[in-house]
Amino acid sequence: AVTAGPAKVATWSYDIEPTAEGCRVTESWTDQRSSFFAGASKRLTLVKDRSEHNRSTMERTLESLERAATS
Repeated sequence: AVTAGPAKVATWSYDIEPTAEGCRVTESWTDQRSSFFAGASKRLTLVKDRSEHNRSTMERTLESLERAATS
């Protein structure tokens, strides 16, 4: 869980399931920010679309994980 002081921000998880070729990793997150904190964080972090931002960084994380696992 990610927090900012006492405030909950997000919960991240990684599910790993076996496949015929190895495994499938699914990264997910749940936004737990209050509407006030979500609005304030847009101004503080300059990230206007948190879902799109996280999708993009999650893709990079999973690509890096795949490269590390197959090298």
